[in-house]
This record gives sequence, C-alpha cells and structure tokens, in this order.
Amino acid sequence: MGDGVVVTGLNGDIQAVNPAFEDQTGYKSIDLVGRNLFDNLSRQNLPETLETMRRTLEMGDVWRGELRNQRNDGIIYDVLMSIAPVRDQSGSVVNYVGSFRDITTQKELDRMKDIFVSDVSHELRTPTTNISLYLELMEDATPSKQTEYLRVLKEQAYQLRK
Repeated sequence: MGDGVVVTGLNGDIQAVNPAFEDQTGYKSIDLVGRNLFDNLSRQNLPETLETMRRTLEMGDVWRGELRNQRNDGIIYDVLMSIAPVRDQSGSVVNYVGSFRDITTQKELDRMKDIFVSDVSHELRTPTTNISLYLELMEDATPSKQTEYLRVLKEQAYQLRK
C-alpha cells in the first residue's frame, strides 16, 4: 500500500505501522510502537481538530481530514488522514486504523497555481485598465497627445496579444 498505515489502541497508543508510514515519517516501527498518535499530532495541529477526531472515533465513525505532521528530521509536512474504528466479531471497537497520505507536493502545486492565476489575472487587468484610461484621455486630448496615447494603446494591445 502506498499510504502510510498506523494501527492504534483505543487510547491512541501506536501498535503497528507499515513500511510506507516509516518512509513518510522517517521513524522506524520500533521507535513508534507505544507512542501516542494523538500526542504526536498535537504538536502541529489545533486541539479542536484532534478533539473532533477523538469524538468522531468514540462515536464509532470514520474521521477524515488534513493534518500537519513532523518527520523525524523535523520537517513539517501535510497529510490527508483517514482513521476508522476496528471492530471485533461482537461489534465492539478494539482498535483504530489510520491511513496517511503525504499531500505536501499537491498543496504546494495548488499554492503555485493560485499565485500563477493571480499573477496572470493582474497582468491581464493592467493592459485593459491602461487601454480604457488612454481611450478616455484621447477623447479630449490635443492631436500631439493623441499620437502619444495611440502609441501607448498599441503597446498595451501588443501586451494583451503576447
């Protein structure tokens, strides 16, 4: 499985992780077993988020959301986490199992896309704003100024085409 997987007891103590979880976090299984998952997550996430997660799990439901996590080397990264109760044959919750997907690259690409769209939007608005302004100025301008304004209009139209 490509996602990191963690199995915890009802109190959140880690019982097992898969190799993908080890790769994602930089920790070995032996370093993680016995540590509390919620305590580890509390360093980088809002208490309200973790409390919502706990309440959801206590009600026997699946919790899904984005969290921040910290690798063994101290680097903070974004994860998409899903954690669900594991039930025994009688229906009692005996464990939780969670999957972690590192979404840092996806979030960075989204951020870069937003910046790009903002920059392009600004660049497109600037020539059209200038064109509108110079068209208004041309209406009452002297012939010599009209020549200058026409030159600016041509430059801005070229910018738009480019």
